[in-house]
Amino acid sequence: MFQTILIWTEATFTFAFLILALACTYPFKKNRFPPYAVTIFWILLFTAVYKPLEIYTGSFYVYLAVVFIFAFLFTFLFQKQGLFAKTAFIIAYICSIVFIKSSLLPLLSATHQTLDGELTAAGHAIFYTALAMCTLFFSSHPLIFQPQLPQKYICLMTLSPFAIAVLAQMYISFARQNDSNLFFSVAMPLCILCIILINYYLNYLIISTFENVLETNSFNQKLQLQIDNMNRSSAIISQIRQEKHELRNNYFYIQSLVKRKNYEELEKYLDTELEYRFNTMEEFQTGNVMLDHLLTQKVSEAREQQIHVITDILLISKISIKDNDLCAVLMNLLDNAIDASKAEIEKDIHITLSVVKNYLNIQVKNKCSYDVLKENKTLKTTKNDKDNHGLGLKIIHSIVDKYNGIFKASMENGYFVVHIMLELNDM
Repeated sequence: MFQTILIWTEATFTFAFLILALACTYPFKKNRFPPYAVTIFWILLFTAVYKPLEIYTGSFYVYLAVVFIFAFLFTFLFQKQGLFAKTAFIIAYICSIVFIKSSLLPLLSATHQTLDGELTAAGHAIFYTALAMCTLFFSSHPLIFQPQLPQKYICLMTLSPFAIAVLAQMYISFARQNDSNLFFSVAMPLCILCIILINYYLNYLIISTFENVLETNSFNQKLQLQIDNMNRSSAIISQIRQEKHELRNNYFYIQSLVKRKNYEELEKYLDTELEYRFNTMEEFQTGNVMLDHLLTQKVSEAREQQIHVITDILLISKISIKDNDLCAVLMNLLDNAIDASKAEIEKDIHITLSVVKNYLNIQVKNKCSYDVLKENKTLKTTKNDKDNHGLGLKIIHSIVDKYNGIFKASMENGYFVVHIMLELNDM
């Protein structure tokens, strides 16, 4: 009776180990039902669906197919993280089940721990212990594919354990027909199991290393931004010193004209020189000090290059975009626009900043005499220092991704236009 119960529940318990491994590895989506209730319900649902099929077919491959489908639906419906990563996890775990069973059956048969081809109580205890160890291994090394991970890596990581398992199973089936050697029957599946686990662990290491590289790049970007901020602050201080020096000279010159009562020359000086200086010293007041400094500096840089700048800025006092992220995006856009405008006859830059519904709208466009996107579809830098100059666009894209934003580059009426939308929170 007890042996019958063990055999009848083996499929359910094996599936339960897989579902528990998934539940311990990946977080659940928000649901009105607690995770443990969802997990138990899904195991019972699997049992209710599979048991009639088991009686009708009795095929181990049908069992594996049903296990995969139910595990896939479970993680798709109830769990977070990328579907490819969870699929690779499921395939590797199912392949491990196959080769644990394949290695145990001949070994336990030789030690009389099977009955009519089925595991005894002791055999089930060994099998479930192996599954528990397998569950601990998989849950301790979760696969979490980063969005930046190349698609070919994801496909290879997802399919590699399955490909190994299929080829190995074909070889084992062929070999067993020609050789019933116990050592081969036990050792070969164990070797394949080790290969699958090692392959899975290597995938885990690749993903972890890639994640560390991304974190390092992010840190380097932030460090570069801090350096840029320091350089910008230093430039502002130098500009203030220069303007202070010029203001003192203007004061002494005006004072000398007044003392000499040369009012005609004084009026001419006030109408020409000083008016020009005040017009070029545009001051921005957006409510964001860092943004004000950045706009002041970049607009001054552009006008020093005889570039006509038109600004249309309408921002609320506080937005949820971090200052350093906003300045990083705008600084890189303006640097690119200024560099591109230097080579143009008509030098013209338009800057637009506004809040549209739940998004921060950023648009920078510069006059361009040729279609940039036809000659350079991916917007790769054409400068000699490609590592440094190509970093700007990467920083922009990373910040756009961070705020679930939109990046669009286009040509419109002789202008190269970059349009960015960044999602705002609590608006």
